[in-house]
Amino acid sequence: MKSIRFASFFAAILSVLLLLSLLTGCGALSELTGIGSTTDSDSKNVAVYVNGELYQTLERTNGSVSLPVLPQRSGYRADGWYADDACTVPYSGGSTAYARYLPISYVLTLDQVDDTDIEKVIFYTVESPDYTTDTPVRAGYTFLGWTIDGGTERYSSVTFPHGSSGDHTLTAIWEPTVYHV
Repeated sequence: MKSIRFASFFAAILSVLLLLSLLTGCGALSELTGIGSTTDSDSKNVAVYVNGELYQTLERTNGSVSLPVLPQRSGYRADGWYADDACTVPYSGGSTAYARYLPISYVLTLDQVDDTDIEKVIFYTVESPDYTTDTPVRAGYTFLGWTIDGGTERYSSVTFPHGSSGDHTLTAIWEPTVYHV
């Protein structure tokens, strides 16, 4: 009696899979069951993508492949190889590998802005939008400009365009305001 129920259940499952395959095309059966799909060991090549473009195609040797060291990318750190183009599933085999990069976080420090409404520390990445400094206001002082990373040249404002990288320090230069009575 149990074998008849099992056979009926198995036949029903196969019927559903066959119906799905007919309705959605032949690929559905292989996607749902793995029947007819290419397994990792059957796939001869691995397509390797970096920055959304085909970087190289590697040939498997004895069913395995060694992925290359991730190439350097300015403003980013390499995070590894992934099996999907959204880079959510770590690569553990398959016919496609995608490089994932994460933007490096940089620090922009604004010195000598005590008693102003200017933030002292700003974090940014190469993906951040343009950032232009505001002109700080400080009671009893006149703002003379910003210097960059210890330099002596003064700038009334400084813009860090999208794509900028590196830690930087801007120093506000002040002169006491003289009042004549």
